[in-house]
Amino acid sequence: MKILAFDTSSKLVSVALFENERLVSSFDSEQSLNEQSRVLLPEIERLIKDAKWTAKEIDALYIGVGPGSFTGLRMGMALAKAWSLTKKMKFYKFSSGVVSKVKDLEASHLTEVSDIEQLVPVYANDHFS
Repeated sequence: MKILAFDTSSKLVSVALFENERLVSSFDSEQSLNEQSRVLLPEIERLIKDAKWTAKEIDALYIGVGPGSFTGLRMGMALAKAWSLTKKMKFYKFSSGVVSKVKDLEASHLTEVSDIEQLVPVYANDHFS
């Protein structure tokens, strides 16, 4: 199984590719929150190309869900949800507090995200997904 994992919950933008639970490649870079969106997609594209994969070959996404920056979380979750909906694939969440860099992920850190699950609880009993 080919997996794309990323976390944008902090200033550290962390991206990794896994195949059959083996790390294929990764990227970690500290960025200002305003720069994350400029770095994330080009780095994902570069890692996929360097691994000689195509985006269609990715079977699942892993996304860090904080705790962390609301702006970073919102950007990462928007990408994960859009990708999973357009490619009709599952995505999984992990606590960014447990794993500081996505290349250190293990299966025990993951929880499958259902279609209707709300990911980020916020104040006043509202939720963002």
